[in-house]
Amino acid sequence: MTRQANPSPRATSRGAVACFDTLSTGIHLLASLAIATASACGDDDGGGGTVRAAEAAVPLEWSAGTTFAALWVDEDRRSIEDLTSQSCGLDGAFVTATGAGSRVVGGGEGECRVVGLDRSLRAGASTLSPSCAGALSWSLGGESRTIMSCGDALPDRLELSCVELRDISGVGVTSVPGEADGDVITSLSLSTDRPSAITITSPMAPGVGLGLWPSSGDLVVQWEAGEGDGVEVSLGAQDGTGDIIECHGPDDGELRIPAALVEPRRAAEVWLRVARVKQSIQTTDGFRTTLTYRRSDTIYLDP
Repeated sequence: MTRQANPSPRATSRGAVACFDTLSTGIHLLASLAIATASACGDDDGGGGTVRAAEAAVPLEWSAGTTFAALWVDEDRRSIEDLTSQSCGLDGAFVTATGAGSRVVGGGEGECRVVGLDRSLRAGASTLSPSCAGALSWSLGGESRTIMSCGDALPDRLELSCVELRDISGVGVTSVPGEADGDVITSLSLSTDRPSAITITSPMAPGVGLGLWPSSGDLVVQWEAGEGDGVEVSLGAQDGTGDIIECHGPDDGELRIPAALVEPRRAAEVWLRVARVKQSIQTTDGFRTTLTYRRSDTIYLDP
């Protein structure tokens, strides 16, 4: 089943995913970082600062001829497949769009869109060609790891251990020039904070990680408001079929998934995830780079 993964309907710019091959056996330490890089997809924040209206880690759509990248780490308090365990993973790719593409498969309303099951850039692999960023040095707390972001295909998500993330305050990435032939990224330097933990408070029911559908109308999702640059709210079937509703909004404690989108899913057993996002953006070497850290909570909703 797809794990959470995102561009915002109201974002003025879009990021994309980055591709890489590991150079270090310590890559598993990169569990919850998300970096998105995109050029010609919108304005950046003027030099790597925090973005207040956070974009999705993975763009909803892209135009032909744009070059961009997205890298991200997910730190999930409760796995979609098993609410009793945590899930952390690293994903991403530097890409050039050979044609226009989109993850949206069923329209949307307000802050929400219906996207395909694959919420990574692999969903648009037919119109995205990997670009070589060369060696990237990742900083995770007191640890430093180097990976190669260069290859002929978009890589699979790396499933990572969450243990090393418990005490870190943030993550960073810098380019290491001259380590690969065809390296197009030589001056990248980005960092972002680790967001605080998030807990879904509504719709809840007795039991750990369980919620109830409202009898009718919008699905009102609530959490304790925080300092995130935004939130991503997503909903999908527990059996891994069908499409996913993906929403993006401010970290103000509430987001409504419109009734028109949830009605077809009301009879199904679904998962509901809310992720708090921290994000930084920088344009460098012709690529617009977004670094995103997502930290989430997940519950199940029964009919």
